[in-house]
Amino acid sequence: GGFESFYSGTDDDLKHWMGTPEEIGQFSLRGVMIHDEKDVYLPLPLDYQVVYEINDNKAEEWAYPLKLINDMVPGSDGYQYRLYGVKEEKSLSAAGAYIAHSDWKKAQLSREPVRIYRKSHWVMEEDKLGIKIDRERGSSEKGMLYNIKMDRFIDNCKAGFIAFSCDGQSPDFQRIKLLRLGGKNRPWSSEELQEEFELYGENERQQIITRIKQEGIARLLLLSPVILSQDSDIYDHKKRQFRFGEGMVFSVIAQATGRPVLIGGWDIAANRPKDRIHALPAGSVFYLKVEPEKAEELFDWVFDHPISDELNYEGYGWAVCSSCPS
Repeated sequence: GGFESFYSGTDDDLKHWMGTPEEIGQFSLRGVMIHDEKDVYLPLPLDYQVVYEINDNKAEEWAYPLKLINDMVPGSDGYQYRLYGVKEEKSLSAAGAYIAHSDWKKAQLSREPVRIYRKSHWVMEEDKLGIKIDRERGSSEKGMLYNIKMDRFIDNCKAGFIAFSCDGQSPDFQRIKLLRLGGKNRPWSSEELQEEFELYGENERQQIITRIKQEGIARLLLLSPVILSQDSDIYDHKKRQFRFGEGMVFSVIAQATGRPVLIGGWDIAANRPKDRIHALPAGSVFYLKVEPEKAEELFDWVFDHPISDELNYEGYGWAVCSSCPS
């Protein structure tokens, strides 16, 4: 379908999946990740210490999980648990780092270090400043100044973005070989992948749940940015508690979060910039106090539900539960 039928809502299939300018359709994203010819790359959890290491005369970035230690006496922030580094070398930022999915799965059950990559391994970032012109006056329109970062893959890069649909529900994209994406409407090739993607296997799921029961602590890992408003139904900022489903309330005992990111973009239907929203960055980690009898229910609920107050259908709020690496 095209934009004309999208605006008018005259194409029933297009309306069902993509909606109209006033109503959201059934198609929604679980999240979007970088994918090369070998693996999917997930954001590195921010409860890791990143250092340089020399391997084969090459400087590489490696990440070591921080240790969660009960200091017994609450600090000025009210937390008595602290995350401590395990390496004496100068630390690098864990924000904006990526880890291969195969290594990510092992890291949920092990304290082994993992190799990390930066977005610049695949993508180059460029600033773009734009205005909207009032064609009657021939000058810029008030309130229509925007500044965004645009990404493009580096030359000869064999990688792309992979989008995961919610519950496997999506229209058929097999006949769509080319599409237009991004602020400059450049052509992209498109391929529909039929294989299932599993963050965890059943054996890993059982191991993680068992550890959460034993430790009484779960790690809530954000795989995509999460929007939590001040009057959020999901997170109580004053009490530092997450609320999931019926009767599941969990206190935060420690956290590793990055600086808020601004979510925005261009509203094609309204032909204007979208309102910008602050979100917690992907990779943020919350340590939750969990009663053993609620460990499995917590794991499964978070696995099946986005936890963002807004824009769930665009892939925000993708989170999973894990245990403390041992």
